[in-house]
Amino acid sequence: MHNSDFWKASYNRNIKKMIGICFRYIPNLEIAQDLAHDAFLKAIDKSETFKGTGNFDAWLRRITVNTAIQYTRDKQKRTTEQKELFISQLEHNEKSIMEHFTINELRFLPMSATSTFFTPSMTMIFRIVFMRMLVYIASLIFPPF
Repeated sequence: MHNSDFWKASYNRNIKKMIGICFRYIPNLEIAQDLAHDAFLKAIDKSETFKGTGNFDAWLRRITVNTAIQYTRDKQKRTTEQKELFISQLEHNEKSIMEHFTINELRFLPMSATSTFFTPSMTMIFRIVFMRMLVYIASLIFPPF
């Protein structure tokens, strides 16, 4: 299956469907297009694994689905790693953060900073760490008896 005419025809016949499949998994058109093209290149590389016993288009769709699923897994792993790094950086820098803001500024920080800079999940993490900082500040101002 190394015939370039075959691959051109297959590309023209299937690429829109492949983009649609990827778009169902990743609702971002540019990423879906990239993934569909990646899947097509994988199909070319793995063409010797196609035994010819089934439908070629179905085989190509399976590669496309697997490519999209792998992308979502990798993205989820990267997101988890970013959250963990974010939390560790916040925990490490809690005291230095508090040195740079007054208590009055800290009161308004979660609303202004989180809505501008963070994803919704990072906003939640930020607010949890922020509340820990406020408890810490309160313990400094009002030490336990």
